[in-house]
Amino acid sequence: MICVALLFSTAALKAPKSDGMKNELIFTAQWQTGLFKPGDDVGALNPHVYRPEEFAVNDLVYEGLTAWDNTSPGVDGVFDTDDDFVTGALATSWVTNYDAVKADPALPYWIKFSLRKGVTFHDGQPWNAAAAVANFNHVVGTAARARKGFHDWYGLVFAMSSWEEVSEYEFKVTFSHYYSAAERELSQIRPFRMISPMQLPDIDSEGLSCTETFKNWGSYKCVGIKAPYGTGPYKIAAKRLANAATGASRLLPAQNFSAVCGVRDKARFTVCEYGPNETVSELIFEKFADYTPTPTIVMPTFDKAIMRAYPDHGAVKAALEDGSLDMAYGLSTLSPSGFQSLAAREKSQLSTHVADHDLNTRFIGMHSGSPALGTASLRKMAMCVMDRTMLYEGDLSEEMPSETLFDPTLPLMREAAPQLMSIAALCESSTNTPADVNATLRFLYPTGQAHIKAIVYNFIALFSIVGIRVTPMPKSKDEYNAELGKWTGPNGGTGVGYYGDDLTPRNNDTINWVGWDLAYSESWGPGYDALTSLNDIGYNWPAEVWSEAPNYLDSITKKELNAKISGIAKIVGEAERHAAFTEVMTILNDEAIFLPLTAKRNLAVTSNRLAGFHFSGMEFSTGSVVAGLTLAPSAEDAWQTTAREAGWVPCPQKAAAARRRMSAQSSLLFSRDEDD
Repeated sequence: MICVALLFSTAALKAPKSDGMKNELIFTAQWQTGLFKPGDDVGALNPHVYRPEEFAVNDLVYEGLTAWDNTSPGVDGVFDTDDDFVTGALATSWVTNYDAVKADPALPYWIKFSLRKGVTFHDGQPWNAAAAVANFNHVVGTAARARKGFHDWYGLVFAMSSWEEVSEYEFKVTFSHYYSAAERELSQIRPFRMISPMQLPDIDSEGLSCTETFKNWGSYKCVGIKAPYGTGPYKIAAKRLANAATGASRLLPAQNFSAVCGVRDKARFTVCEYGPNETVSELIFEKFADYTPTPTIVMPTFDKAIMRAYPDHGAVKAALEDGSLDMAYGLSTLSPSGFQSLAAREKSQLSTHVADHDLNTRFIGMHSGSPALGTASLRKMAMCVMDRTMLYEGDLSEEMPSETLFDPTLPLMREAAPQLMSIAALCESSTNTPADVNATLRFLYPTGQAHIKAIVYNFIALFSIVGIRVTPMPKSKDEYNAELGKWTGPNGGTGVGYYGDDLTPRNNDTINWVGWDLAYSESWGPGYDALTSLNDIGYNWPAEVWSEAPNYLDSITKKELNAKISGIAKIVGEAERHAAFTEVMTILNDEAIFLPLTAKRNLAVTSNRLAGFHFSGMEFSTGSVVAGLTLAPSAEDAWQTTAREAGWVPCPQKAAAARRRMSAQSSLLFSRDEDD
């Protein structure tokens, strides 16, 4: 046996010391509006409401009963069943009376959750069944369910009939009928995320946690929350407000958010009133020292996490390169060319990441009431024109081509996807030519997000080649949503020519309300696709392409389509439920109103000072991502680890020469036993 010495010189490999080595994380993340920019806001950070609150921020602060984990087989422990990807969060487990309801569908369906013990809110209040009841009361509007209509984009609130505290750590939800999507829909980032009961208004004397005062919620009024304290891995500490005129900044503590971002009369959202020229430039989070880890979120390492706003993609790229930004998370944080240039570098202090699982589906909606594309055959012809090949080879090369509106591996879609015609087959079945399009097409799309403009103009060019004129309709996210809601009338109420119950077009309409012909959109992705997303087709305040595109189908009325969709989750028998879902997907496929493009893959860039990076299973979910990050080992530690993994150990000899060399060169002396 020979002792062979190996000298590792680490002097040149040690990471430079800088402020970045502090136990502080600087990151930016994708928002629903695209890149987080100066002036964007999260209002009071209320988990029970919608805009301007943001998924990427709420997910750090608040948790729900269940969570989405794209690696989990679900409660039954078996993949390829309807509860795939749902795991516990503030609930550790749950039981249902499904077998009894299957035997007698007239029985009320219920789910009883066993709650995670030892959990506290950021203000020190305990998490228990009483806290769950308080949150449900505010989200839905007490036992009277006064606010169920505001959450009618999914079926959960209509299916629930009551909720109760069974014991301190047992919480039961009862439904008027079986509802197969319940556990999945409770995993979504809003509105059923839990806030400390101490931060909720007293329902009897004050009102509800809601902020939408533009509608009447019976005898209840919306007053918002007191302070944004959840149970998540990070607690929000402050907003940094930057003054564009003076260059100065100040911190607004979280406990003051609600006072500044108050509820206004007859408003749809909260309105934040800061000083002159002040806008939000950073959101500052502090590690919650008493956090209770869950199957998807570990105890955070960084004491402070700062989400920083940047004016444009170039500023994000520059901050990554100069080391002032540790992580850019999400597709819209960088331009496609910016990400590709960073990924192409052979030597860099940065790591680029592309997720290995699909997110939501990009698609083009074609309006069934369009004067130019008003038949299925015309829409199929348009699919022929919109050749997706150039996108697959260019802007969307990192993503997976898609033939279906929803990921074919998701529950329900596994059985439906093989029954649907391919895009090529739909195209070939058209009996029309481009010459049959006799009007200019209007192409609606949201601005501020990566790839979308390139996609739209690629298709505009293809239409131009065959002689079809297209007018682009770029809109900000809120303007885009408003455009998609115009057909319903003011405030989601009944407009001329529409039913009052589900806002479907009347059968005797002679003039269709159509504000666009083509529209870019995306499905909602993991946690929502397929059933929750599909349910939104019948939503009473449409802000999605799929809510409007099917208004004037040839084969079925919108009202009949809505009824078929809303009935799917109520079907107790698994085979019958799958068959009903497949029927609806076949109708939409045959009508050719949706052209799938690609399944998005999330992107990120991280500093090499970080370790532990992984993608969340959902597009805007940041809690598990930020909490999982740690400081990478130093160069010296890394070399020692590498040496030990290769079988080397510190050399036992104490030779003076070796000691002198180690002292002089800041080197490491290792040895490994080798046979003669």
